Amino acid sequence: MEEYLTTVFELFISKGKACKRSGFSLTLLAMETAEVSPIIAEKCSDILENWRLLLADGLFDRNLPEDVCNPISEWLFTSIQGALTANRIHKDEAFLLNIKTSIKFVATSSPESLREIFSRPDEDEIIA
Repeated sequence: MEEYLTTVFELFISKGKACKRSGFSLTLLAMETAEVSPIIAEKCSDILENWRLLLADGLFDRNLPEDVCNPISEWLFTSIQGALTANRIHKDEAFLLNIKTSIKFVATSSPESLREIFSRPDEDEIIA
């Protein structure tokens, strides 16, 4: 599990290096064009969502319980986007190290712990 998640993370880092820019380019493009060209932002969002779904499928293929695959992929994918973007803005590797810690957390947690942490709240509960 840890190897798979680390490979996914390193893929995004290497892609940024190959393009001579760090960060999560699609996220930044979507943010920059949201008001000017909503269709571009929407297409970027669609691509990002497809990648996130592939991550969820990969988690399931690595024997994570089905009911936590989507919440974990949402959390991890959002964390990776944020870390790469923050790393680009602040030029601080600490953001990237946080993702490696998150990967270890998911990889070493029991299915029961992951369910407890990532189960969806009741719909009546207010989320801030």
